[in-house]
Amino acid sequence: MITEANIPTLASLEYIPYLDAEGQLPAQFQGKVGVYAIFDKDKVLQYVGYSRDVDLSLKQHIVRQATKCYWVKVHLSDRPIRTILESIKDAWISKNSRLIDCLETVTLLITSTRLNIKYAVSLGFKP
Repeated sequence: MITEANIPTLASLEYIPYLDAEGQLPAQFQGKVGVYAIFDKDKVLQYVGYSRDVDLSLKQHIVRQATKCYWVKVHLSDRPIRTILESIKDAWISKNSRLIDCLETVTLLITSTRLNIKYAVSLGFKP
């Protein structure tokens, strides 16, 4: 069972450039299960999520929100158990609660391909 004591903090993880010098995503995340946090150029948290294939999820984010994807922090998991991944994600968000409103808006924009720009603007997002 996961406890707060063994949940890694975002601060304890290193910033990894989202893209390398050749414009490629970090290869170590291909087919890996984990929780990840995306940061902009100024290292401001933009998104927290989890995935059964971190590499695939990072590709989707860069396609949809390229200007928000500059750094990433990732905690890989050997066990793809949704409750554990959600616990880590929730802990990261709660420790960065001042960004929750921003995260909710960005989450809608990143994960919903059906969301149109008029709706996003009505939520307060400024493209």
